[in-house]
Amino acid sequence: MGKIRLLLNIGYYYMDEKKSDVEFGDEKDQEEITIQTIIEMEKKDKEMRSPQYNYTSQEILNNDREHLKKLKRYITVNGFDEISKNMQAYNAAWLIVQHIHIGDEEELSYMEEYLELLEVDLHKTEVQDQTNKEEIINKKRKVAYLTDRLRLYKDEPQLYGTQFTFDSDGKTVVYKIEGISDPYNLTAEENRLLKERRKNMGFKKTFSEYRDSIN
Repeated sequence: MGKIRLLLNIGYYYMDEKKSDVEFGDEKDQEEITIQTIIEMEKKDKEMRSPQYNYTSQEILNNDREHLKKLKRYITVNGFDEISKNMQAYNAAWLIVQHIHIGDEEELSYMEEYLELLEVDLHKTEVQDQTNKEEIINKKRKVAYLTDRLRLYKDEPQLYGTQFTFDSDGKTVVYKIEGISDPYNLTAEENRLLKERRKNMGFKKTFSEYRDSIN
């Protein structure tokens, strides 16, 4: 799979149990990772990608990997429940994993595991709290975005049309979509199919509206 430039930009976990016997180097020398730490990492992530700052690609890469390391440590030690219940932390953790870099097989494997975690958590939320529509919709969308990002990294067609890349001329283009021959000229059946997929994952915009807002 060739290197893909992206326009748009959460291992092993326990849902209800803590795990304290995993080594992450010398635990005594490491800072405590809290829910607030995860929220603050999202702020730093966005700052480093802001055009008003001049961070290099390598600095962003190093920051992303450090954030992922901390997130993995938090989940391994504390589980996912507290993140699931705090939407700020949930969104921040998702962004950290969404920004995993292409080409690292270990990180890609973690992205797959995290997606499974989100899917389990989404089902759990739908069963336990059907009245919280906003939370369910947010989680559905995050699952959709991460699903498409993972498929892009694996050179597989995306499902929901959330991912874009660049062509050989540097133009922003839609990454290939499963069941869609040309994302810029949808047939009536393709439009219906994609509209249904996106609706099921909580998206309000049609694919065409979303696509045109990016270009």
